[in-house]
Amino acid sequence: MRGLLRCSFRLFGQCESLSCGTSNKDSHAFLYVSANLIHVNGQERESLGAKCYGMKNVISTELIGHESNTLYIIGNGFDLFHDLKTEYWNFHEWLVTYNYADDFVATLETLFTAIKDGKLLLWKDFEMAIGQYTPKQVHDDFFQGVDNGLFDKEVQESTVNRIGPQLERIPTLLRKWIKTVPLENVRQRLNLSRKSLYLTFNYTLLLEQFYGIAPEQIVHIHGSLEDNSPLITGHGEDKQVDNTDYNNINIEESLRLITQEMYKLRKPVKDIITQHQPFFDSLKKITHVVVFGQSLSKIDMPYFYKILRIVQDNTKWYFIVYDDEAKDNYKRIVNKFIDYCTIVNGASKYLSKMKPENCKYIYTKELKTEPAYEYGRMEWS
Repeated sequence: MRGLLRCSFRLFGQCESLSCGTSNKDSHAFLYVSANLIHVNGQERESLGAKCYGMKNVISTELIGHESNTLYIIGNGFDLFHDLKTEYWNFHEWLVTYNYADDFVATLETLFTAIKDGKLLLWKDFEMAIGQYTPKQVHDDFFQGVDNGLFDKEVQESTVNRIGPQLERIPTLLRKWIKTVPLENVRQRLNLSRKSLYLTFNYTLLLEQFYGIAPEQIVHIHGSLEDNSPLITGHGEDKQVDNTDYNNINIEESLRLITQEMYKLRKPVKDIITQHQPFFDSLKKITHVVVFGQSLSKIDMPYFYKILRIVQDNTKWYFIVYDDEAKDNYKRIVNKFIDYCTIVNGASKYLSKMKPENCKYIYTKELKTEPAYEYGRMEWS
């Protein structure tokens, strides 16, 4: 007998339900209809159509009945899953295309020279790269060939003039680039509940514009295109000038100024958490957490630990992974948390928040959905 699953029918923000037939018991089907004006590259576009997608019950069926107790932690992998070109290499290509290569790009590539897999780390993992510096290395790269004895006040002052203004451009150029990322081909690929909470590290507005998630259900922890405040990016390092005696007060002052400029790129994670404390307090009811596309890098771990301290005991965790490397990375983080709770005095009470048996690792290929039915363009009277 053909099974019937409930589907979500959305029109101009109104939600009704209808039945959508599917012959696959392992599918969770949903129908979406969009007939609203969305902003794409600064222009209003009308999106009309209806499609029914079959979706494997890897996550969605397990979350049925728990939607209001579910938190999604969203990272750039979520945007990439929706075919957005939001990698830092895409940022680099945009900078070169729009003639920022000679000043901005050149400065950053002189400052941040770390290499990974034979490529400049800067355009692969921006935040990690800008944290891998030493004041002396930056000084030496900028002033190659300048004799220490000739390093006078004028040369020293040029340090700030060459470095500071370019670093200050990062948030502005990030915003300009993100605004140009094409959205024309984006479509819903997941069954996301409007009752759940969303902590997103992305600047884009996919959740709001393409999934109809209400802004009050979402926290863009590092800002978004909708905000007027600067987008937040940065490293987590606290580098200090070494104690080497250079026998030149101008060199020592140069190193101090470099450290000062680099420190401005430090991400104020503690302040950000404090700013969003009401949201974190609301996580006390959470029993299910889905981590999608967030690598949980060192700089962002304070957010993760904050969540772990608040959610319910025996919380179920779903880590969406692209490949085995990502899966192993998440497993290391889980084990590291368990070790932390075991070793640190007073932290054992958090062990029940994340148990290995409550962690599932799901590959993105298991989530990919293709149209099961297509109803074409719909006309509205």
